[in-house]
Amino acid sequence: MNHLESFHVEEDIKQSLPMEKQLIQFWKRYHLLSFWALISYVSACILVLLLTQHSEVEEFALIDDVEEYLRRVIQRGEMFHCGMPVRCQAGQFSFSLSSGERQDIKPTMCYNGSYQVFLSREMGRGLNLLLIDDKLKIPRHERLFDLYGEGDENFLRYLKNVQTGHIIFIVTFDDASYRMSDETKHYLKDHFGSREIINLNYRGSWVFVGQKGGRHAKEFEAVAQRADEGSWADSVSIKGCLSFPYLENVSPVKNTNSAMCGMKLPCSGNETAVKIVSASLENTALLPVSFCVNGKEKFANIGGRGLNFLVYDLDWGSVIRSQSFDTYVSEAESDRLVEFLREVNERQLLIGAVSDDASRWLSVHAKDILERFGAIKIHDLTFKGMWVFVGMKGIQGSSPFEEMNLASNVNDKSKAKVALNACIPDKIEGFRVLHPSEVRRREFCKKYPSYVDLCSGERKKDLRALPLDDMSLHKNKAYSTPILVIGGADLKALQRCMDSLLEIPGLNRDNVYVVLEGHFEEPSDLVKLYGFRVKEQPSFPSYHENLRRALELSLTFQKDKPYVIVLEPYLEVSPDFLRYFSQTLHLLEQDRSLLTVSAWNENGFIHSSGAAQIFYRTQNFPGFGWVLSRPLMDEIRDTKYECCQEPTWRGWFQGEFLKGREIIVPDLSRVRRSLPTGFTMETPFLRRYLKDRISSINSNLEPTETYKLTYHEYETEIKSLIASSRLLNTTVLHQCLQDGTRLATSLSLGSSAIYSVYFHQSSAIDDSVVRKLASCFGLSNEEEVPFRNWHESVVRFTRYKSQFILVGSYSKFFLNKPINTVIVT
Repeated sequence: MNHLESFHVEEDIKQSLPMEKQLIQFWKRYHLLSFWALISYVSACILVLLLTQHSEVEEFALIDDVEEYLRRVIQRGEMFHCGMPVRCQAGQFSFSLSSGERQDIKPTMCYNGSYQVFLSREMGRGLNLLLIDDKLKIPRHERLFDLYGEGDENFLRYLKNVQTGHIIFIVTFDDASYRMSDETKHYLKDHFGSREIINLNYRGSWVFVGQKGGRHAKEFEAVAQRADEGSWADSVSIKGCLSFPYLENVSPVKNTNSAMCGMKLPCSGNETAVKIVSASLENTALLPVSFCVNGKEKFANIGGRGLNFLVYDLDWGSVIRSQSFDTYVSEAESDRLVEFLREVNERQLLIGAVSDDASRWLSVHAKDILERFGAIKIHDLTFKGMWVFVGMKGIQGSSPFEEMNLASNVNDKSKAKVALNACIPDKIEGFRVLHPSEVRRREFCKKYPSYVDLCSGERKKDLRALPLDDMSLHKNKAYSTPILVIGGADLKALQRCMDSLLEIPGLNRDNVYVVLEGHFEEPSDLVKLYGFRVKEQPSFPSYHENLRRALELSLTFQKDKPYVIVLEPYLEVSPDFLRYFSQTLHLLEQDRSLLTVSAWNENGFIHSSGAAQIFYRTQNFPGFGWVLSRPLMDEIRDTKYECCQEPTWRGWFQGEFLKGREIIVPDLSRVRRSLPTGFTMETPFLRRYLKDRISSINSNLEPTETYKLTYHEYETEIKSLIASSRLLNTTVLHQCLQDGTRLATSLSLGSSAIYSVYFHQSSAIDDSVVRKLASCFGLSNEEEVPFRNWHESVVRFTRYKSQFILVGSYSKFFLNKPINTVIVT
C-alpha cells in the first residue's frame, strides 16, 4: 500500500469509525506510531469493523497493545458510544457530560467514545473545560479553572482567545461561581450562546456544550441550584450526538424595506416595525390587546386580562416569547411576571400592553423591574388604566415608547384604549423625566417640610430600590420572605431603618410591612413614600406588649411563607442583610436543634468581631433582626408569653422554653442599633451595651462557612479548632484578672491564628470566671443579664483576625485540652 492509498483508507475510517480516528489522533499526538505501524493499525481497524459489524463499546481505555485492544473489542462485540442508548448517525460524534457531586464525586466527560479526554490532569474544583477543533473534530487541549480559589481573569482571557467556531465542553465540580464575574457570565452568554450561566450560583452544577460565535439549543446545557444553601446542587448531565458544523454563525436579521404594521413609510434596516393597541370597546364588549411586529400579528399565550408581553430577539429577528399575566386576580402573577422579565436580555425588545385591568395586584417590585426596561409611567397605573410599551433592558431613564391613559370610565370608547405605532431602533435611548417617586416626594415635602434629607436640594435621598447584584440568589427564600418593621414612636429612627432597607440589592418592597401604633397620617405617609406596606394596630402601654402584638399581626402577612424577619425599633440593616439570611434560613429546616437565626452578635464590638464568614451557635437569644417561624409563634402563644416579658436585649426564650435549642448568630453583625432619644430606665444599660459596635457595610460579603453550623458539624468544627489552636499565655491575662482592666489592643498575637483559654467552673452554669475573662477581652458582660454567646460552656469570638476559644471545665471539649494546660481560676 502506498502513501496515497493509506491516506484514503484513513479518511474512510474517519467517516465510518469515529473511535478509530480518535485513537489515530492520540497515537499521532504522542508520536507512538511510525508510518508502517500506522498502516498496520489502519488494517487492524478495518478488521475490527468487519468483526464487530459496527457495534458499540461502553467505555474507552488508552492501551499500548493493539492486539490486546482487538481482543477486547472482539470479545465484547461493541463499539464506543458515551452511554448513548442508540448509536449516532454516520458523521456524528457522541458526547456525554456530567458535573461532579459535592466534593467527593468527580465530574465525567466523554467525547467520541473517550472518557479519558483529560489526558494531562485530573478534573478538579471549578470549571473543567475541553476545547474541540471544529475543523479537525478532535480535542485540542483541556483546562481547569478554579473559580472558587482564584479570580476569573485567566478564564476570561482564555475565552477571548478561543477561535471562532471552536467548541467547548464544560463541567463543574464543587463550586465554579464564587469568583466568576458578571463580565465573564455575559461573555459566555453573548459569545458562546449559554442560556443558563446567569443562573449558576454558589455550589451550583452546570454542564455546557457551546461554540464560539454561535447559539445552541437548550438540550446542550443544564444547570441546577442547591435546594438548601448549606450543601451542593445535585449533579446534572447531558448527552447526545454532535454534528459538524455544530452551529451556524448567527447574523442579525434585519427588516425588509417594505412598510409593515400600518407604518406609512418602511422602517430602516436597524429598526423594527411595531404596532400595539390596548383594550378597546366595541358594542360595550372589551376586546383584547392586539400586537403587530414586523408584519406578524398572531402570537401564542397573548390576549388575556392583565399585562401581555412579547419578547422580540434582535439577533434572531423574531418574537421568541409571549405571555399574559393576570395581575388583576392574583399577586402571584406579579411574581411570575418578575421571573419572565429576568429572562429578557439586552439584545431583546420588551413589548407590552394592558387588557382590561392590570393594576389591582401589580406589585411594586414588578414595577421596579419594569423600570429597568425604561417603563416609568407604569408606576402610576391605576384601576382600568390603559398602557402600551416598548423598551429594552438597561435603558437609562424613560423609554420614548411608553403611552398610558388613566381614564377609569371604560364605557367611554375614546378613553378605553391607547395605541403605539412606531419604528423601534435596535438601541433605544432613554430620556430623563420626573420619576413618579419624585412626584410623590414633592407632595410629601409640601406637607412635611421638616424632613431635610428627603426634601432639601442635592442632599435628597434616592428612594428607588436597588437591583439584585447576584442573580444566583433571585429564587432564594430570603428574598421572598416578609420583613416586619416595628415602627415605634421615633419617626427619625424609622426613616433611618427604611433608608437602610433600600440599600439592600434585590429588596422586594412588597415584602416590607411597617407596623405603626395608632392611626396617624404622618408616619403612614412616610412609609408609603418609601413604597413599603403600612399596617396599623392600637398602641399599648409597654414596649414588649407592642412587640408581641406586632408579631401576632405579622403572621397574617403572606400566609404561604413559613418565616417572617423581625426588625425592632432603632435598628438599621447592613447591605448584605438578606444575603446573610439567604445562607442561613435553610438551617432551620435542616436542623431541629435550632430555634432561630439572628443578625446580631452580642459580642459584636470593634475589638471582638469582624469576620464576615464565621458564624456561631449560642444558647442565648440576642433579638435585633431575627427570624420568626410560625411554629415558634405557636409556642409563644402556648406559654402565654411568659417567655417574653422583657425587652429582647434583656433576654427572651430562656430556660425551659429553649428545650436545648440554639440560635445562629454571625461574628460580624448584619444590623446596628441606635440609642433611643430621651432618657428611660434602660438608657444607662443601652449606652454601655451599644458602645463601640461594628456591623457589615458591604453588600456582597459571602457567608462561606454555614455548612459548619448543623449540630454535629459544629461540634466537629470546635474540636478541630481546639486541636489546631495555640494556648494563650495566661501571664498576659494576670493583670486584667486581678483588677478587671481590659487587655491592651496592642497585645502581640500571631496573624490569623487560633488561641484557646481554659477556665474553671464549679457547675455547668457557673459563669464567674468567664465573666472575668470577658472583661479582659472587652466582651458583653452586663451583670443584670445572663452571660451571652454560650455554647456548651464555650465562648468564641475574633480579635484582630485571630480566633479565640474560651473553654469551661464543665464543657465536653475540656477533655481536648493539651497536657499541662494552665487553668484560669
